[in-house]
This record gives sequence, structure tokens and C-alpha cells, in this order.
Amino acid sequence: AMASGGLRPAFQPVFECPSGRLAGAEALSRWGEPGAPGPGAYVPLLEEAGLAPAHDLHIVSLALDRLRAWIDADLPVVPVSANLARSTLLDPLLARRLEALLRERRLPACLLHLEVSEEAWRLDPDQLRCALMRLQAAGFSVAVDDFGVDNANVSLFVQLEFDVLKMDRSLIWGIDATDRTMRVVSGLASLCDDLSIESVAEGIETEQQLEALKTTGCTRAQGYLIGRPSAIDEFERRFMA
Repeated sequence: AMASGGLRPAFQPVFECPSGRLAGAEALSRWGEPGAPGPGAYVPLLEEAGLAPAHDLHIVSLALDRLRAWIDADLPVVPVSANLARSTLLDPLLARRLEALLRERRLPACLLHLEVSEEAWRLDPDQLRCALMRLQAAGFSVAVDDFGVDNANVSLFVQLEFDVLKMDRSLIWGIDATDRTMRVVSGLASLCDDLSIESVAEGIETEQQLEALKTTGCTRAQGYLIGRPSAIDEFERRFMA
């Protein structure tokens, strides 16, 4: 599927909060054949088969191709983020491989943001710290994804250096209904601000959630309400025209 073009990225927009300006796009893996399984089905199999690093670099490569095309077409350019699996992070040459992809397309590292997937938190803390340090030393912005589930907890602020915190939708769903949830999200956003970390709220699905989020100090928003994952051409028509 990678060789034939069947596996490719869909882009989901990320917006500044509260301004609503486009701030970036997340490149999400999709298998384009009719009836093909979703990433929740095939990504774990790729990891088990040892193909996750090849898959992750494949998605990054295609996303960078589109970034280069935006620049060449004088379109507005925003950073693109991509997810990294646990086995991808363990590659000691990962930073060099990513740098090579950027050089081929004459792109700076600041336009590629890297999201550490939920399963990566199962790594030994020292392994994870070394992996993230190598990426940051090469100039990449690193995001903690799915914060609030499994092993992703407040101790990460002490254990690791990172640039972006993405709050899982499970933290956001009740933001418009309970004062307690609002205070938790606001507290996390304030902590991020104190540490110069960008805060992103994932899973925004209602106008009420979005309006409540605007009062928390969270700096970014992402979710089906403001933009579903879409083919790259459709993303450009909707958000970059």
C-alpha cells in the first residue's frame, strides 16, 4: 500500500485559540482503498511487524512534499505535525533520517512538528528522554500527544522537555458542562504557559466546548467541529484558499 500510494496522509487543521486563525495541520495516516481498515486497525499491526518506522517516514515524506508545494505555489505555509510510534522513536538515526527528508525538499526543521504517540510512553523513561533530546537538538518541535490517558500524566512535566501538550479529548468533553473540568483544563493551560509550552485541546465537537475553551487560556484547538481529517486537496480548498 505504501509503494502503490494506497497509504497516504489526511490533514486535520489546528487553529489558534481564541482567534480562529489556522496554526497548523496534523498529518494522519489513512488507507485510501474502499473498505480498507482505519488506522486503529492497521497501525498496531505495522508496529508488531516492525514496519512502523517505514510507515511513519512514508507519511512524513508525503506531508513534506505538500509543504514544499505550498511554498512553491506562494500559498500560506503552516507547520505540519506527524505521529511517531514507539519503535520509530527508538531508531538512533531518526533525527538524521528526518533531516535528510527536509534537505531533499529544502525545508527548515521548524515546519515539521513531531507527536509522540500514546504507546511511546511505555518506553523506559531514560530511553524516551534520550530520543526526545535527539529530536529537539536537531531543531524539531516535540508534542506530547493524548495527554490524560494511560501513562501520560503530570509527572511528564518534570521528567521530560517538550514543546507542545495535546490534551486528550477525554479531558475536553465535559468542559462545557462541569466547573471541575473547566478548572482542570485551565490549570493545565496555565502550567503550559508558565513553562513556555503550547497547549492544544483535542476533540472539540460542539460550539459550547469551543466557547468554553476560549476562556481557559489554551492556545490551540483541534476537532471535528472546526475541521475533520480530509484529503490534502480538500484541506487546501477549505483552509488555504
